[in-house]
Amino acid sequence: MNIKEKIIEMRLKSCEYCLTRFEEIGAPEVMITRLKEITADLKNGILDVNDKGNIFNETYVNHEVKTGRGGKKYISLNNGTLNYFPEGKYGPFTSRAK
Repeated sequence: MNIKEKIIEMRLKSCEYCLTRFEEIGAPEVMITRLKEITADLKNGILDVNDKGNIFNETYVNHEVKTGRGGKKYISLNNGTLNYFPEGKYGPFTSRAK
């Protein structure tokens, strides 16, 4: 499994959970519709993540959830050599650790 496949798997799990919660609490239909579109894209292998570190084709080894300087969570991949930031200021992105 490569990094891109793992990120898709993680985001798909998260989106499906959010979709069920939105439907349970009666969220606005526009939010539910958009989440369904994102979920469909992920199932088709379409990922809207900026690959700054060119890491999508790297082999996945392991991951660990960490907290960044601003308190936002990010995912450290392959023993800390690669990072995935799902809540970046300008959208989700990847990078190589420095």
